[in-house]
Amino acid sequence: PLQAKLLRVLQENEIDRVGGSRPIPVDIRVIATTNRKLEESVQKGEFREDLYYRLNVIAITLPPLRERKEDIELLARHFVERYRIQYGRSIEGIAPSAVAWLKDQPWRGNVRELKNLMERAVLTTTQAFITEQDLSAEDFSARARQATEGEGASLCLKEMERRLIFRALEQTQGNRTHAAKVLGISIRTLRNKLSEYRKGLSSPILSERDSEPL
Repeated sequence: PLQAKLLRVLQENEIDRVGGSRPIPVDIRVIATTNRKLEESVQKGEFREDLYYRLNVIAITLPPLRERKEDIELLARHFVERYRIQYGRSIEGIAPSAVAWLKDQPWRGNVRELKNLMERAVLTTTQAFITEQDLSAEDFSARARQATEGEGASLCLKEMERRLIFRALEQTQGNRTHAAKVLGISIRTLRNKLSEYRKGLSSPILSERDSEPL
């Protein structure tokens, strides 16, 4: 039904308002994107052939990010500038070694993966320039382990998790949304974890903002 409605809009240049009594003329241009092979979907009967040809007036095929290495640095710098301003971080740029590391990655998640990685790096770096260590998942995990280690003490999994969460909150000045991004978990999960911790002893790492009732 949805495909049929969209086809009618493209063919007749009019829409029906919910609860309306007559069609409304529209003058629009449609830009459609997909990561699916629509030709195969048409053959399988999953996508209307007439709608496919209506949409496929000018087709632009965009290769995956790993095949556009010349775009990686430009996109990375764009995201750094964007999140530097958004989060108020004093970051001057990306180190050359970090740029080389970025260009060497497979980027299976394409631009979205790069975007998320640069956001995390902006939130967690302690330096003026983002380095390879800020980007590498292994290095990030190693720093997280160091943050949870006592002086030779053996910690249980739950205690390591608790310390890692508090460390992320400390790095993000108590901002739970930013901390959740750093940890790679949802804000709901983080809130649930903090609620569990508050049932025990309070932690000095929690800011006043994070001590509010959930």
